[in-house]
Amino acid sequence: MRITGRKKNLFKLSSGEYVAPEPIENALKASIYIQESVVFGESQRLAGALIVPSFAALEAFANDNGIPCEPHSTLVQNPLVQQLYRKELDRLTAPFAEQEKIRVFLLLDREFTIEAGELTPTEKVKRSPVLETYAEQIASLYGRGDSGTTSGG
Repeated sequence: MRITGRKKNLFKLSSGEYVAPEPIENALKASIYIQESVVFGESQRLAGALIVPSFAALEAFANDNGIPCEPHSTLVQNPLVQQLYRKELDRLTAPFAEQEKIRVFLLLDREFTIEAGELTPTEKVKRSPVLETYAEQIASLYGRGDSGTTSGG
């Protein structure tokens, strides 16, 4: 295994395999539908991601498919939107090892902000504060018996 990214951000799945989140997050940002992502899965069976949609692209998709765009909290829960992101995640993580594929995800209904402490002044994501903010929603992803996709903010 070759490790890329920051060592302090590595996490270990319950299977004992390590995952470096940065290469996965960078791959996810290649999608026109994904503005930001935070990959997680420490001590879990599967890797997951918090996804901040690129709302301009998502709203265009919604308009093309007759989906109401407002409020964003409803938009990100729409089954067609969930399906779109599932396909994007599968496509973008296809080259990665099995343990690095995103199996559960949470679509957020707002962007990360500096004011909320989620971004640095240079607009880089602050991993720890974001994971703390969404800890309850992340835990619920792993508590479910289905595919684990959900949304909220």
